[in-house]
Amino acid sequence: MEVKRIQCPNCGVVLDVRNSKMEDEKLITCPQCKAVLKVRFRHEAPLEAKTVLAGGLNNGETQLGGMNGATQLASASNAKSCYLCVAGQNYPLAIGLNTVGRKAPSSQASLQIETDDRYMSRRHSKIEVRELAEIRQAIISNDQNKNATYVDGQELQPGDAVILRDGSEIIMGKTHVIYKEQ
Repeated sequence: MEVKRIQCPNCGVVLDVRNSKMEDEKLITCPQCKAVLKVRFRHEAPLEAKTVLAGGLNNGETQLGGMNGATQLASASNAKSCYLCVAGQNYPLAIGLNTVGRKAPSSQASLQIETDDRYMSRRHSKIEVRELAEIRQAIISNDQNKNATYVDGQELQPGDAVILRDGSEIIMGKTHVIYKEQ
């Protein structure tokens, strides 16, 4: 029986995959994010784990290789990073849910913007960053704000969710924010 250690390309959880039937390829489900992963076993090449989506699209790839029995993990994602730019200061967005708000001692935002703008709430908006087919997608919605949020001149209404594009202008309170991809 062959056992390989892989890392889920979606959520990052590390899994041990058992290949008791010496298969060339095996489908497993990540217990954390429920993504279906295709794991290839090759005797002279590194192990690969790919996310399998409906339609056969690949949603990232994790390659594994071993030296003297040790397994090494290496992520092979080509996705662009994304961040918010405020007055020349860059604030990187993490994959998953980012709560954006004004920096204050009582702020619980995961991404706190350095500003004196009292019209920007301490939890002004939510930006969810998803990685799809080696592309990062950022989706903005309102959070616990009392003042308006605008994306490219359009006011976000309660329940709205807008996909951001490189260069999208966001106004939170009176603070101008630019969404960037790199």
